[in-house]
Amino acid sequence: MDFGVPADHPDALVAASAREHGGAFATAEKHFWNDDVQSVLSVAPYDPF
Repeated sequence: MDFGVPADHPDALVAASAREHGGAFATAEKHFWNDDVQSVLSVAPYDPF
């Protein structure tokens, strides 16, 4: 299944770990904030600015 997030993105490992352990994945990378990704992973938008 392709959800539009590059598999080689460094955050992919952190996101997978968060999903495996039932946690939320906080990221400033907006491509993770879309509905397709959030349907399989709890994503907390993080804006450090």
